[in-house]
Order: sequence, then C-alpha cells, then structure tokens
Amino acid sequence: MANINVINQVLVLFIIVSIGYYCGKKAIITEEINQGLSDVLIKVACPLLVINSFNFHISHKILSNIIMIIILSFIVYIFFILISKILFITFNGNKKNIAEFFSIFSNCGFMGFPVLYAIYKDVGVLYASVFNISFNIFIWTYGIMIFKGKKSFKGIKSIIKNPGIASVIIGIIVMLLPVKLPYAIMHSIELVGSMTTPLSMIVIGFMLTKIDIKMIFSNLSLYYICFIRLVFAPVATWAILSIFHADQLVKNVIIMCEAMPAASLGAIFAQSSGKEPEYASQVIFITTLLSVISIPLVIMCIL
Repeated sequence: MANINVINQVLVLFIIVSIGYYCGKKAIITEEINQGLSDVLIKVACPLLVINSFNFHISHKILSNIIMIIILSFIVYIFFILISKILFITFNGNKKNIAEFFSIFSNCGFMGFPVLYAIYKDVGVLYASVFNISFNIFIWTYGIMIFKGKKSFKGIKSIIKNPGIASVIIGIIVMLLPVKLPYAIMHSIELVGSMTTPLSMIVIGFMLTKIDIKMIFSNLSLYYICFIRLVFAPVATWAILSIFHADQLVKNVIIMCEAMPAASLGAIFAQSSGKEPEYASQVIFITTLLSVISIPLVIMCIL
C-alpha cells in the first residue's frame, strides 16, 4: 500500500508539471506570469500552508516525541549544512548553491505527508508536520541565504518579517490557542495553502520549457546530486539518529522526511533570485523521477 501511494504521488507531480510545461509551450504562461506565480507561492500560498500545518492540538502522550523531533531535526539540518560544503567542493557558481540547497532540503511536505500517512496513519503526518517546523525555519533563513547571500540575513527583525518564518510564528500561536479559530478562517487558510503544490509544479513545468530535456540525462552532476539527495541523505540521517536514544517511530519519520526528493521551493527561490532556475528544475525533475525507486527501498529498510 505504501509503495502504491509513493507511485501515485510521483504521478501526480509529473502530471501537474506536464500541465505547466504545456502552458509554457502554448504561451498560456509567459515569463511575466511565471514570475507573478512565484511571488504568490513565496509570499502567500506557502506561508498559509505552513500555518495550516500547525492546526492541531498537542496531547501529553506524544509531547515528548514532538520535542525530540524538533531537537533531532535541528541536529540533522546543522549536519547537512556543514557537510554540504564538502560534498560539493568541486562545484562552482550558481550550480554549487543549487547543489548545496538540495542536499539540505527535501520535499518533506507534499511527498512526505502522504507516504508517512500510508505507513503510520495520522501520527505519521503529525510528526512530519513537527519536522516541517525545523524545515521551514532553516529553508526560510539559511535556504534563502544560499541564493541571495549573507546580505539577505539582517538579524531577528528580517527573520520575523520573512513570510516563511512569520508563518511559523503565527502557526505556533494558532496551535497554542485554547480555542480553535473560526471554521471560515481556517478553511480559507487551508484552501489557499493547498495551492502551493499545484502552483509550484506548474512553475517548474514552465521552467522545463526553457531547457533541453535531453541534457538532463547527459549531465553527470545531476546524478551526483541525486545520489546525495536520495541515498546519502537518508543513510547519513540513520547514522546520526542511531547515536541518540529516541522512539523508533520518531527516527523513522525523520529518516523518511530526509529520503524525499529535492524540495520544489528550490526552483522557486532560484527563479526569484535569477540563479539558473532551469538547472534547479532539472534536479527536482530527476530526483522526483528516481524517488519512485529509492523511497520504497528506504521503507523496506526501516520497517
């Protein structure tokens, strides 16, 4: 069942990417429209998706596991930030930035949630949502710095004003409220946030119209990044977590989150900063394609 869910999720991704590709080829989406869609994703849809992911109540039974996931996920991200400097020491320029980004950040939301639901049901999604707290903190701080440089990091004030981090703060407030927000508000947030995946895939599909698909399968650097993302990342995560005493379910969720293909936001960040978005789209395309093989293998190893 888990393997079928993985295949279905990958098919959904490719179908939506194909729609974006078609729209680009037929000039339904232009460069200007694509830039606008990227802005909507980063400033509106994605932040609302983050806020909606916090819309749950914490029980005392799983509180310790939630705290452990936050601690361990921070350790894992710090490790990958440090090791990425070594893994891609031979890369140069924008390709180095893109490679480092994708070695650190996976598609742990759209791809991770359904896979973990198939394996662990609601508790899997809950723990994956907690992992996404760290994901959003790092991707909206260090992730942006990779593309825009250290000058984009201007202290606590700039972090709070960042739409991604602001959404995490708002999400925590929503989670801690003694009462739920009105249905109309939360459902509106959920609906707009759910635009994130289809819009991001459409944008990526448009970007693919600007590249030679044949080049994807002849560029060896792409396969090295794929190896790091799909093989090295989950294995290294398993090795790190084996040092710590924690619930095995907690460890498995974190490993699965790190086993996902490249984060689709990487192409959006590359697009908004003008740093080879086509190359970023190629990485996402090929890692997502190969993940249909790698993810089931990881599942077999940890179960």
